[in-house]
Amino acid sequence: MLLYSNRSHIRLILQLKGSVVFGDWRQIVTGLFLAAVSAGLQYLIETESQFAPRIAHSYALQTLGTVVSFAVVFRVNLAWGRYWEALTSVHGMYSKWGDAFMQFTTFCACDMEAIKSKSDRDVGMEQTLSKLKKALDDAQKFFSILSAMAANEIHHGD
Repeated sequence: MLLYSNRSHIRLILQLKGSVVFGDWRQIVTGLFLAAVSAGLQYLIETESQFAPRIAHSYALQTLGTVVSFAVVFRVNLAWGRYWEALTSVHGMYSKWGDAFMQFTTFCACDMEAIKSKSDRDVGMEQTLSKLKKALDDAQKFFSILSAMAANEIHHGD
């Protein structure tokens, strides 16, 4: 899983791992070569050289720009969809954990109130009451640890 720290935009642009720009050295070389060719052609056009390309109509460039625009928008849409799917999954995960914890808490609270309301309590009921209190405290501790570990895994990754 690729993880990004969104606090520093410069770091996002210049990081090497998981980068689109610095992913492969062949991409960098190809990009630099195309930039040099473009700069050379622009120089030939500005100096009105006989070797300068003569483009009668810019339809081809407009078509290329349209295709590239659609490709960029499509990829951004896919990334945005993955982002929202992940947020939905995390929200569902925390919601289910919260529901489970609240059901367990309600169960323990109802049992403790039922035991406390009995007038003829014995030693066994007091032990049951203390076990329920310990179970409730342990559940709160374990659910907190579970949430913290999940948040750490989401933030820091594998």
